[in-house]
Amino acid sequence: MKSKLLLLLLLLPAAFLLTCKKTHIDKKTPVDSLLQKVPHTKDGLNSLLLVAYGYLDGTAVNVPYPTWETGTDNWLVGSVAGGDANIGSTPDAQNEYLIFEQYFLTSSSYVLARKWDTNILALKATNAVINLLPLITDGSLSSADKEQAIAEARFLRACYEM
Repeated sequence: MKSKLLLLLLLLPAAFLLTCKKTHIDKKTPVDSLLQKVPHTKDGLNSLLLVAYGYLDGTAVNVPYPTWETGTDNWLVGSVAGGDANIGSTPDAQNEYLIFEQYFLTSSSYVLARKWDTNILALKATNAVINLLPLITDGSLSSADKEQAIAEARFLRACYEM
């Protein structure tokens, strides 16, 4: 019996190591590739800033979820869960959101996953703005423009982290 248990304990890590591939880890998001495709100019910086601002209401590029689940107004996670709002006019309206109103929320909720997916994309967009600034060497940005862009990106990043 002990030998079977020992064999199982040895095979489990081996199977885990053999099935894990780098392709599962190195998935690039659209925002990562966006930084490579954006021209390293003032116009490119402004385009990235617009993408970063677009996540404020949850309707930015590549966000296929409803805005009441992903927006920074936090209607579902804040207002419904806090008791300031209700989910519907009848008891069976929007059952998937009932867990927020009745405080039965778990970490496996797909609604929370959507919210965090959107916030992570928004954070990547703000980081892309900050990472693009040193790459702009054509003289189209003054130091005041750079400071303004960094300040806006950091402010947006703080909003998305809340």
